[in-house]
Amino acid sequence: MAPSTKLEYQPAVDGLRAVAVALVLLFHGGWALFSGGYVGVSLFFTISGFLITSLLVHEFESTTTISISDFYVRRLKRLLPASVLCVITVSLIARGGYFASIDGLRSDVSSAALQVFNWRALFRGQSYADLIGASQPSPLDHFWSLSVEEQFYWLWPIAMLLILRRTKRGSDLVGLRSKAVYFVTAVFILIAPIIAKVWGPNAAYWATPARLGEILVGASLAMWIGNSRYQNRIRSSGSVVGCIGLIVVLVSAMTWPAGSGPAYLGLFPIFALASAATIIGALSHGMFRKILAHRLLVELGKRSYGIYLIHWPVFVLINESDFSISHGAIFAIQIAITLMIAWLSYALIEKPIRYGKFSQRQTLGFAGLATGVVLVIALTVVPQPPSLFTNEVDAGEVSLSYEQIPNESTPSSEVENSDSTQPIKLVVLGDSTAVALSAGVVSWAQEDFSRARVSIVARTACGFARATSIEDNTGNFRRDCDQALGPQLTNALGLRPTQALLMVGLADSGPMIWNDDEGVLQPNSKRFADNINQDYRKLIDQLIASGVTRIHWLLAPHPTAWWLGNLGHSPGSLRTDLTNKWILAIANDYPDVIRVIRFDEWLLSRERVGDRSWRPDGLHLAEDSARRVMNDYLGPILLGQ
Repeated sequence: MAPSTKLEYQPAVDGLRAVAVALVLLFHGGWALFSGGYVGVSLFFTISGFLITSLLVHEFESTTTISISDFYVRRLKRLLPASVLCVITVSLIARGGYFASIDGLRSDVSSAALQVFNWRALFRGQSYADLIGASQPSPLDHFWSLSVEEQFYWLWPIAMLLILRRTKRGSDLVGLRSKAVYFVTAVFILIAPIIAKVWGPNAAYWATPARLGEILVGASLAMWIGNSRYQNRIRSSGSVVGCIGLIVVLVSAMTWPAGSGPAYLGLFPIFALASAATIIGALSHGMFRKILAHRLLVELGKRSYGIYLIHWPVFVLINESDFSISHGAIFAIQIAITLMIAWLSYALIEKPIRYGKFSQRQTLGFAGLATGVVLVIALTVVPQPPSLFTNEVDAGEVSLSYEQIPNESTPSSEVENSDSTQPIKLVVLGDSTAVALSAGVVSWAQEDFSRARVSIVARTACGFARATSIEDNTGNFRRDCDQALGPQLTNALGLRPTQALLMVGLADSGPMIWNDDEGVLQPNSKRFADNINQDYRKLIDQLIASGVTRIHWLLAPHPTAWWLGNLGHSPGSLRTDLTNKWILAIANDYPDVIRVIRFDEWLLSRERVGDRSWRPDGLHLAEDSARRVMNDYLGPILLGQ
């Protein structure tokens, strides 16, 4: 970069920040049109890489060195005050009884304070779509991206100092410095898809090495723009390049799916080229720059850090409450509260501290003290709820949403009095057949999880009978089932679901023991039927008492001959026909609440003899089959179509 280069404030870059945060808000707000709005974070990354590298190079050209300590102090003053306040506020709100069902909020607070939230999410085996789509998401989930940036800030000034010191002043050596940055960028662009291939899609999204390429594309752009030979090119064609880049960004935001696609294949660094193009446009002299430099966009961009920091806790808190208003009205309230707090934070906290005259010692002392306080709060103030979901569906708890549209099973008066835009809240219960179906529910939900919330409390071998299977030799199944139907269900119902989806296959259809005096009871005995009837009614009454107004009860199909043969069972040893008979009888006593769904008949009409495509093992739906069930059959029923 030429010594004469002058670092000037570029308002249009702040306008780009406004675009980035707007995409994130629309995505987190649950607008299906912006299913890929998370690309706004990637745009943030590239802008940060560009600005930070420009500042570092300018400092080196002005002073022949880079003060690492000054850099860290500037970053701490810029980022720490608002983030600490956010984390402490969330902790105090949690102490007041909110976010009660979040598993691991203490660790979330600690990870946010230590700037390692992305690694925590990765090591939990949690995908990004699961995190954002959780029925009770953590109010600190968004700290993953802040952690990635902060990890970059700790490393990059040292790397840049080494690169710049290796070369001396002189136009013939400017290219060497740039090439060194280009090389580092290329390495991390190549690393991202390798990480996706070797360690999987979650690592491609969360792992810092997989995301550094996006930031380094911005760094490479800073080096390229700093070369005076390219200044005329930017002035003449930058506006066109910027428009093309912005179109790519917006199309990606509207077409990329939330839980799959390029984001999970390590292709974000390639997408960053479009982000870089928008930055070029912001530095040009054309209409593109003028639009982004509009005062409203610039003011939003200046506060984009605070908006991003504050919006997610506000969204989660508002979503936790029940409002009989439309999705659009709720979103407007969320945005209004977010902007109000962000404006106050910028005026009263961020700006005064950022530009205040605090010494290095004072700043570092405050940073250490603040981090320590947050860690203490995590251990002493934040309550630790019991684990909510421990089932075999990796998604655990997924946030979905579907429009409530009337169907033939819903009384017209009920539909007329309901708000069709109000999100539904659904809890899923059952045994392994429900677990298998839940995989399809999760996949279906991730296509558009903005219309409802679903908590999955399904557990292998756990039906609704409070008894012990004679095949349960260890007692582990019984303990797991007691946990699922006890604390886990209680916590799920604490989220105030209005609908329930029940499915039980074999768990309640074989010989069981309710108490030692009775001994083993066979499914065709009267005492067995009486016990089942009592347990089922207790469950139904518990759901109704918690606020569930509609129960969808699927009748499970009988296992195929090859499944029974593999386990050594005779075709008549497991009486799913009796289980379905009991369900139908109970449904007759709750006509306004229970809707029986004849899934057994529907699947039988499609599953030909010897056909293993639907249920490869003869009992459980394959994941693809579960998606077909949701798309072709169950989904429309839940939607009321």
